[in-house]
Amino acid sequence: MHSTTTRMTVLGIALAMVLGISHTSRAVDTLKVSLLSVHEPELNPDWGLEGSSPSLQYTPARFKSKDNESVLVALEACQRARLRGFVVPDEWIVACRERLAAGESFPRLRGELAHFLLTTNNPMDAELLWKVAQDDVSLKLTVEERLIEWKSPLALESCRSCVKESSATKESLLIAAKGLAALGDASDVSALETLFRDRRYPLGVRYAAAQGISRIDSKKALELLDEIEAGKIYGATKNDKEAKAESGPVWDYWLATAYLIGTNETDRTRSLLIEALQKGSDVARAIALNRLGQMSAEEFKKQLDSVRNDPEINVRLEVLSFLSSHVDESAIILLGEYLGDDQPRVREKARNELLKIADNAELRPIVEREVSKALKGEKWWQVEQALIAATSLGMKDEEMQFVALLNHSQPEVYVTAAWALRVLAHSPEGIAKMVELVKSETDRFFGGELADEPVYHRVGHLIEGLSMRKVPEARASIQRYVKKNQAVGMASRMGALWGIGKYLEGKPDQKLADDYIFIIYDKMGFGAEFGVMRYCAMIGLGNMADPYTKQKIVELEEGDVSPMASAKKWALERIEKREKELAAEKP
Repeated sequence: MHSTTTRMTVLGIALAMVLGISHTSRAVDTLKVSLLSVHEPELNPDWGLEGSSPSLQYTPARFKSKDNESVLVALEACQRARLRGFVVPDEWIVACRERLAAGESFPRLRGELAHFLLTTNNPMDAELLWKVAQDDVSLKLTVEERLIEWKSPLALESCRSCVKESSATKESLLIAAKGLAALGDASDVSALETLFRDRRYPLGVRYAAAQGISRIDSKKALELLDEIEAGKIYGATKNDKEAKAESGPVWDYWLATAYLIGTNETDRTRSLLIEALQKGSDVARAIALNRLGQMSAEEFKKQLDSVRNDPEINVRLEVLSFLSSHVDESAIILLGEYLGDDQPRVREKARNELLKIADNAELRPIVEREVSKALKGEKWWQVEQALIAATSLGMKDEEMQFVALLNHSQPEVYVTAAWALRVLAHSPEGIAKMVELVKSETDRFFGGELADEPVYHRVGHLIEGLSMRKVPEARASIQRYVKKNQAVGMASRMGALWGIGKYLEGKPDQKLADDYIFIIYDKMGFGAEFGVMRYCAMIGLGNMADPYTKQKIVELEEGDVSPMASAKKWALERIEKREKELAAEKP
């Protein structure tokens, strides 16, 4: 279980902008638990917070610079931004591709450009990357491994040469073995068999060789399996007794067996895989289950009771993959139960698989039924996942259950419930409950009582939801946050500054506009506004689009590359659009 602090960082100020819901042409998207105040509009501000989706403050023209260090700085910034969720524009990728294709001569820059292109994971770049990598040994290995993933034959001859070299490094030999295993043909079986039999080779190389032999020549694979069982191939026997032979690592018998079997189905191989599920290591059991699923769905189903709650996470993930590929009501029920798994990877995958299944109109009611059950689960992490799923599915009938969960003891749940209401609230009863909680919590904050950070996030989501709907009963409470008060919580005040701007769309209010102007200028000295508050105020001014504020916004000095600069540009565009509309309305 994550600590509350860590989890709430993820639930906090910065995550991706809420996506739309599709019920028809494609699978339902998983919505992200996020505050709108720094993600609508999609200017992607980077506040240095975990989960933020930063903007890139350079242009593709930087790739044409003669200053190599300047290009490297831009590349580094871009890679950092990508790791934190930024989607790199196509123009950047094209510019990188063009500079590489032109024959970049500076080795370090050539390598960084290639790594940048590799991160786009586009098989169309295979030929260019392979050409660029020929003069750089370390880059060549990286590119070779990616070509194997892409099933590109460009590196196949290189792999064949490597396995014959006595001086090949362990790293290059492993990549070469994987290449032959994935791309080789009957002419490569002999080389793979040599790798498989010789105990002096690293285990990864021998396992890769087993996979290749199984794929290319099932008859040879079964012959080798006979020798393994008889202890004639150096490693360990079925009973874990090490065969006497030259020195070298002792392999995992059941893992080697599972790799060698592949999907070659016979009574014997099915029996061996089932035995591996009972006796193998964690890794061996996961691989054996994967192979069994590809081999026989019926046999896999017979093993479900024994593996569905396996302590090894990868075994459970294999079960999830199987269930999502063999969908019926029982599979959906099991996926619903996995929402309560104690490992985040498992429960999040279960949630996402349920959303994919819900794209089927006939199965959607069953998915919604299981999600509804999970909303009332005993495990908080199960309820959290059910909230995200229900919101992504647009399950408006659960509105009052969301309301009830606002008072849950676990922060992850009550913050996600507030977010769910922000997205789906629609009834007078549900909206009245949101108004009531915002009013009572606002009174408490302004009364000087400090709250835990998640509480401010809960209020922030509710404020945004009420502001989007322009609920008149909530405006007075929300407007209290406009004046500077650093004791009322960042998330709640951010939501309010964004929200009052929503209330004032098309309704100029000079007094409030002046308050917002004061905030965006309050950036110097002790006690100045936080940058994120100034940003939210600027977005609020953009939402107001009041021409009265234009000159003050123009005069604000913010430089060219900052979140505030982006917000300023956006706000001015909104105001100028409004000016044109007003001019058109005049007789």
